[in-house]
Parts: sequence; structure tokens; C-alpha cells
Amino acid sequence: MTGRRGTASEAPTSGAVGVDAQVSRPGSRPLAQRGILLMILSTVAFAAMLSLVKLARRELGAFEVMCWRAATSVPLALLLVWRSASAGSLRRLFRVQRKALLTARVVMGFCAMSSFYIAARGLSVADISIIHKLQPILIAVLAPWVLGAGERSSRGIWLALVAGIGGSALVLGPELSFGSGYAIAALVGTAASAGAHLAVRALGRTERASNIVLWFQLGVLGISVSVLLVRHGAVPLPPAHLVPHLCGIGVAATIGQALMTQAYAVEKASTVAAASYVAPLWGVASDLVIFRTVPEPSVWIGGTLIVAGGLLLLKATRQIQGREDEASDV
Repeated sequence: MTGRRGTASEAPTSGAVGVDAQVSRPGSRPLAQRGILLMILSTVAFAAMLSLVKLARRELGAFEVMCWRAATSVPLALLLVWRSASAGSLRRLFRVQRKALLTARVVMGFCAMSSFYIAARGLSVADISIIHKLQPILIAVLAPWVLGAGERSSRGIWLALVAGIGGSALVLGPELSFGSGYAIAALVGTAASAGAHLAVRALGRTERASNIVLWFQLGVLGISVSVLLVRHGAVPLPPAHLVPHLCGIGVAATIGQALMTQAYAVEKASTVAAASYVAPLWGVASDLVIFRTVPEPSVWIGGTLIVAGGLLLLKATRQIQGREDEASDV
């Protein structure tokens, strides 16, 4: 979320394709309003997914939930690709130029997903939603070292990092003080997610977005099945009453990713990213309505710090972009 290529950094992580016709006019007024709305709806879908994960985790292990989530998402992703791709492009879906980097993206993405699914067992939806907002700040700080000097940092980005870390300490401090593995899992998931997004940004220079998405979904399915086979000797079938939950997780994830892709296709990355900071609100709403829990005061204060850090990050990246645009006009 820190560079000039918002669609490269975010869109490839989603399952939607076929938005190229709208990419040429980002920032126009009608499309800008549509992009903001799409991103807000995307955060609603992801909050619904996380709530369903938390419900399913009462009876299932994290890898079981991931397995059935991927089993639902792969066909949906293929359907989206099929609707928007020609036969020739379908044959290219499995072609990858940078196999090592794609493998790293799959592994880091799997680590991030498994960590968040583990954390969902013991943390509230609001806690996880807030901590995940630390991810773009980590990306902004790490991008210059990983992607090169073109991804420049600034003083504002470092201040955003300090605010984000301070906010995370307030949100997860009580959990960490008791040695909660769920809190540690949430932090590990956020760091792994940042690494996965950096890999996606680098892959976006040479690979098709649909390739990255499809291989990630297949990778999650393959790794989770392998883990279950090693641990249980088979893939356990879920209880019948949880099948709707597991299908809902896959559907909500795919819808959220599709909406996010469309949002980044029609509006500037910084504007869409700002809209994504409403996500913790849906997390709080989910906790209140579904789980009957009210966030502690430290969560509100820490969440405010993290969101403030994210908005500071957006301001800093816009300033960098403005200086680059002025330089290009000279």
C-alpha cells in the first residue's frame, strides 16, 4: 500500500479478474465513489468471514478450517477466471516465471492465514481486525529494503510505525502479559501477511494476477491437506452443522477479495486504503451482535493509535507521490 502501484500490491491477493476495462480511469469522481464503497463492502465481507472462522474454531482446528475454506475458494476463483478469460489465457494460468518467489508468497500467506485462524480461537474479532491494520505500516517500512529504493520511506512512515506498535501493545498487552499464544499468533500473522503482500507486489511485475491468486489457493489447499494427513492420517470431515459455516467462510473470502480488486482497479490505492480503516468497526459490531462481548478501554485506545498511524501513513505516501509527480513534470 505504499507505492504507486496499488493494484499490484493489493489486487493480486484477491480472486477477481476482468477489471482491466476500468483501470484506465482511476480517480474520476463516479469511479472514486464506487471504489470507496466497494472497499467498505469488502471489509464487511472479511469481517463476516472472520466471525464465521471464530464460530467454526470452537469445534475445528485451524488447519481443518483452512482446508475447507480453500476447497470452497478454489472453484469460485476458477469460476471468476473462466468468466473473464479466453481459452488461450486459461492455458497460461499455470505458467509462472518466478517460481521461487511465488513459493515464498504461498508459504508466507499460509503462515499468515494459519496464524490468524489460530488467533481467532482466543481473540475477539475486533482485536484481530485492529492488529491487522498494523500490516500496511510494516509494508511501508520494509518495502525499501525488499523492493528497492523506488519504495521510499519518510519520517511520517516511521512515526506511523511507532503509533502502530504502541497501539498493538495496548490492544494485546493484557493477553501478552498472561503469555497468550493467541496474541502472539496475531502478531506473527500480521508480520507474515506483510511479507506475503511484499512478495505479491514483486510478483506483480512479471506474473498475471490470476496466476498468483490461483496458485495461492491451491497452495493453501495442498499444505493444509498435507498437515491434516500427517497429523490425523486423513482429512476429517466436518460436522454437518458446520458445513454452512465453512462454505460461508470461502464465499465471504472470495467476495471480499473480488470487491477489493475492483476497488483498487477504479480508485487510487491511498484512497481505497483509507476506506479500509473502517474494518475495526465491523469487528466491534460482530463482537457485540454475535459474541456478546464489549471491547476493553485499552482496545479502543490502542485501536485509535493504530488507525491514526495508518492515516499518517496514507498522508506520508501521498506526499511522496506528490513530490514524484512534480519531479516527473519537470
